Parts: sequence; C-alpha cells; structure tokens
Amino acid sequence: PIKFQIGSPLDEPLRYEAERIHERAIARSIVVAQKEVTLNDFLALVPQQRYTEKYSKTPDSAMICISWFDSARYCNLLTEKEFGASECVYLPNEQGLYEEGMRIADNPLKKKGYRMPTEAEFEFFHRAGSLAMFNHGSDVRLTDRYSFYVANSKDQAWPVGSLRPNAFGLFDTGGNVFEWCLESYDPYPNLNISDEDAFMSSQNKMIMASISRGMRGGCFYNQISSLRSADRNGAKPDDRSNSRGLRLVRSLP
Repeated sequence: PIKFQIGSPLDEPLRYEAERIHERAIARSIVVAQKEVTLNDFLALVPQQRYTEKYSKTPDSAMICISWFDSARYCNLLTEKEFGASECVYLPNEQGLYEEGMRIADNPLKKKGYRMPTEAEFEFFHRAGSLAMFNHGSDVRLTDRYSFYVANSKDQAWPVGSLRPNAFGLFDTGGNVFEWCLESYDPYPNLNISDEDAFMSSQNKMIMASISRGMRGGCFYNQISSLRSADRNGAKPDDRSNSRGLRLVRSLP
C-alpha cells in the first residue's frame, strides 16, 4: 500500500480550487501501459471507429476522438480476449450498448480486466512518485522534451513515445491527448481517504450522459498549465472531441 499527496499546494502557479491538496492511499498494485493507445491498437478491435485524420496521421499516433463510452468498450474487448468476460470492469446497458445506462461492475478495482485509471492512480504515475509540478519535474524549460502541447505539437497528436518518458518509464502522461479516467468528475472529498473509498463515494454506478467523467494529462492544443500533475479536467462521457484518448491500466490480483 502507498500513501501520497494528491492535489496542488496553495503556492503552485496556475493552480485552481478543484486541486485541493490531501492524502490518498492506494492499497492495490496496478500495471500501467507505457504508452497511450494508438490508432493501430484501437482500430484493430474496433475498425469502424471514426476519428479526424488531420489530428492523428499515422498508425502509431495516439488514438483520438474516443468517448468514455468508446474507451470502456475497448477495455472490455481486450479483457474478454485475455481474461474472460467475468473480469470485465464495465457492464453495457440493458440494450447491450456502451451508452447511457451502462454500469461499472462491483469491486472494479479488484478485477483483472483492463480499465481507465482512477484520477489518483494517474496523478501518482504521472508524478512518478514525486511531488513535482510536471511529469518531468518542476523545470518548465524541459517541457518540450517530455510533452506535446500548444508550443510544439503543430496542432496534432503525435506517435506515442516520441518524446522522453517520466521516471517510471511512461511516455506522454502530460500532453499529446487527454486520458480518460474511471470515475466521475467530482470535487475532492474533504478528508484524507483511500482511493477505493473515494471511488465509491463518487457517482459511479449508473453512467449518465449528463455527468462528466474525469480526464487527465492535457493535450496537444493545451497551454502548459494543463500539463501540471495536479491539473483536473472532465467531459461528458459521450464527448468525442479531437483530444480524447486512453491509457490502459489493470489491477493485479
């Protein structure tokens, strides 16, 4: 089990109130994909998925234009192939669709299936266990070496792993594309809490199209402030904007 600080200190430049600093505990081990899901990865399982080619141009570029619902479906397809349907984290709605009315399975953080990270998991692996402002540390002069954002992206997503990884060996945790998170985008709890308890207190059972889901990391058109470790964002689960992408994680038994 690990305990760590989530959120941003009051004196951090560009912070905002939603990043209230507190302690979070994660009592499980997880596997994190080294790179974001690519066009090639996603289209191999969902060949009919549409995306805007001008913003992601090569098979090894980050997959874009995927909603939270699309991401849940992709995670389940991978899980079914490797572990069987019983380990799936996401449950389709009564019509068998990954749309409003779908659910998250009971005890999702204990299942072996592929899923989106929780916000706390993302922030921990983005910082690589540090308290740094960015995925590479706190020196803004190094940002171009680690992240694609408005200053260096030429307004497009890039092949994953093109820049330097963070200290955990993970690429593009800041910039390139936003990465969807598992839970809904809610205010942080007003106490130090385990990640499991924080997840259960959120609006996470029935997925409603009107309730935003979390997403992290910033994207290719964002300013540097959105690349900060503590920066939080959310969007409706059916949002297929050009910056929406995915990084896979799964819990270890």
